Amino acid sequence: MGKSNKKSRRKGSAFARKARKMRRNIKDTVFTKMFNEPKYSLDLYKALHPEDSTITVDDIKTTTLQSVLTNGQYNDLSVLVRNKLIILVEAQSTWSINILWRHFFYLAETYKNLLAGREEHLYSPGKVYFPTPEMYVIYTGGATNIPEIISLKEEFLAPNSSLNLSVKVITSSEKYDIISEYIRFAHKVDYYRSLPGDKHAKAIKIIDECIEEGTLVEFLKEHRAEVLEIMDYLFDPDKIYKAYDNSLIEQGRQEGRAEGMNTILEALIAKGAITKELAEQTLAEETGVSQK
Repeated sequence: MGKSNKKSRRKGSAFARKARKMRRNIKDTVFTKMFNEPKYSLDLYKALHPEDSTITVDDIKTTTLQSVLTNGQYNDLSVLVRNKLIILVEAQSTWSINILWRHFFYLAETYKNLLAGREEHLYSPGKVYFPTPEMYVIYTGGATNIPEIISLKEEFLAPNSSLNLSVKVITSSEKYDIISEYIRFAHKVDYYRSLPGDKHAKAIKIIDECIEEGTLVEFLKEHRAEVLEIMDYLFDPDKIYKAYDNSLIEQGRQEGRAEGMNTILEALIAKGAITKELAEQTLAEETGVSQK
């Protein structure tokens, strides 16, 4: 009986961890959905660079990493500005200094993707240039004494390390811009989530209050139904568990399909029927997964 209870507690703890992860991911969906739209990416850029009044939507290209499988590499937002500046932004409600490593890998993967679209290669004698990076974290949680700048060298590496990466942490904004609006929205979500009451009614109240107060008005009016659905998941753990289970099922299907096709392609390569390059291209086009 004791063993059974212990096992049950472990299982419950695992589900709780999964639920917390799903809650964070679902909440961040509002951020990723909004700022991956060009007009809101432009608003974000203007908030970060108010001195640049000449930038337009046409100058911004979304380069956010996309994950085909749920455990793949992905980030919240990455935009390329006039092919000169790459901006990576993460939204965090739970503080972790490991965001530095995540930014390091996001930047490397983003540069790799940019290089893949060029005729240049890193073994050429000439210099290969990449856009200058800027990295930010928008933190909306309750932790205090969060530094404005965090550094990979200072937190993880030796003082004489030749490697470094710095990330600016934004916890508030004195200006009335898209960043401060998102932070107010996130704080309001956290406040109402802590209160008792009907979950759906609280979600409606959050959206209505934000619109009344002038917070993310255009976005919330345009995407009201989708945001309500996101909030329903956020407030309802049962829906989160179900969403998590469904994501595992979909991941299994995707992995199984990719594995089966990969086996067939390897056999065709061995027979000389197709080249390895064609096999890799076929697998990527059909499943979005690189050949193993």
